Amino acid sequence: MNKKEHNDLVKTFKGKDILVTGGCGSIGTEIVKQLLRYKPKRIRVFDNNESGLFHLQQKINSPL
Repeated sequence: MNKKEHNDLVKTFKGKDILVTGGCGSIGTEIVKQLLRYKPKRIRVFDNNESGLFHLQQKINSPL
């Protein structure tokens, strides 16, 4: 990704509230991780997998 594309994505997502449906699946989890790079105000993850939501939250909040 070039700098212009990155800046466009920052403009699109920075400070926004974002809803990711199916966020505990492999694609949804990756989308959430990618979105975190662009400093959204909040990402809400919607999924019927309650333990998956817990594990995703733990993964995101843990230091790498």
